[in-house]
Amino acid sequence: MKTHIPARPLLAAAFLFGMASLSAQPLPAPLPLEIPKADPAVVFQKDGQIAKLTLKQKAYLAPVNLPKAFGDNYTLTFWVRLDDTPALRETGFTPDAPVTLIDLSSPDWDDQRTTLRVHGGRFSVTALNEGKWKMLAGVRPIAEPETWYFLAYAKSGGKGAFYMNGDIMTRTPADAPVQDKIQNIVFGNFQKQRRLQGVILQPRLYPAALDMAQIQSLHASPPAEVK
Repeated sequence: MKTHIPARPLLAAAFLFGMASLSAQPLPAPLPLEIPKADPAVVFQKDGQIAKLTLKQKAYLAPVNLPKAFGDNYTLTFWVRLDDTPALRETGFTPDAPVTLIDLSSPDWDDQRTTLRVHGGRFSVTALNEGKWKMLAGVRPIAEPETWYFLAYAKSGGKGAFYMNGDIMTRTPADAPVQDKIQNIVFGNFQKQRRLQGVILQPRLYPAALDMAQIQSLHASPPAEVK
């Protein structure tokens, strides 16, 4: 199984929330994430966390509704391997595409929302604020099928950064509104459409914006299935 190792054109730049420290600081405990009434053939959960999601065309996962909003200071991390499907390369918006990785939203779905997806064969992050969708700016990396990636999205106030394999790829505009009502997490679909076919491992939601060294430390310790 391939694991994508990208070039590192952005490591020389200052990290969005400050320069990365020389060594990773201890990680905060992740928030519990469990999918209700999940099919055990699709979802493997243990100790209040999701270990593995195996998603096919007809698989639909109910939202994870957290007891309260987790604020505007958090980090979402996960490993993903995409099946090779035509929808990965589609550039339009249809019931099949863009393929959804993870969809974060407020209880009012159309109030605040951030969606990680594959559009036109590339990873992208798009945020909804005040009725307008804005894509994070920067390098939109190619999403090769049958390849493991470690993805992370770190948010602090009105600023956010999307990482692939420990490198910053895209960032929110400097004037992005604060998203402080995000409470729902959906894996592998966008309103029951645009479904992911592939595998997600160890999705974790940390109640803090992790720095680059912490994210690179997580990337350096992949689960056994990736090695």
